[in-house]
Amino acid sequence: MANQTKIEWADSTFNPWVGCTKVSAGCAHCYAEQSTPARALGVPWGPASPRRRTSAKNWKLPLRWQDQSPEFYLQHERRRRVFCASLADVFDAEVDPTWRNDLWDLVARTPDLDWLLLTKRPENFDAFLPSGFAGDPFFGHVWLGVSVEDQKRADERIGLLLQQQASVLFLSMEPLLGPVSIRRLFQRDVRNESEPLGERDLPSSALPRAGDRRAWADMENQETNVGQMEDGSSDDCMRAMQGREEASEGLPPGEVDVRERAIPS
Repeated sequence: MANQTKIEWADSTFNPWVGCTKVSAGCAHCYAEQSTPARALGVPWGPASPRRRTSAKNWKLPLRWQDQSPEFYLQHERRRRVFCASLADVFDAEVDPTWRNDLWDLVARTPDLDWLLLTKRPENFDAFLPSGFAGDPFFGHVWLGVSVEDQKRADERIGLLLQQQASVLFLSMEPLLGPVSIRRLFQRDVRNESEPLGERDLPSSALPRAGDRRAWADMENQETNVGQMEDGSSDDCMRAMQGREEASEGLPPGEVDVRERAIPS
């Protein structure tokens, strides 16, 4: 809901709705629950609590950013990165399905934006992603990520993320509540976990972009141990692990075939 954001790995935020349910330890001090929009709209957090769809005016913002994409590209030499649902979760099962279908339609109509979808519910990817998502050129500009706060959630969520074929797969490790090692997750092919693999044999979904030095450095270290700060916050740690060059650095606007269509549920 902001044309600009202080989140360092995104340019803008868009919230199609507000509200969520806490699902793990990383939700304990949820900033979204205490955010000004959530309090102003009186949106309660929790199971069976109604999610609140944002205004029609707000839903037009990404269309405006799409229109502005040539200017943005000229200024930044990359595409605008939109963090979607910073005050919610796109893959929340308690969201009205028609709202999510409206979101997929909006995403398909804005091919010159990179949409960053971060979730703590990767078990819902297959159920809630659009039909044919993996090979559909209308969704080649969607990044999928999971939040990881401890080893338990890393073990549960990263494997599910690596099964997806999005343009970019990423992690947000914030807040980190303890040490996390991802070594074994990248030593084994997610399709055959009994067979150790070398770096060259890693599945393509586990590899960062060639130009992403920070991500490659993390792959070499293959573990993260960042302590949570005393106030409950921590440095955000976002790692792109897979990417096609046109999605990460971005094609100039207009390189993607744009057609409006209804998105199948």
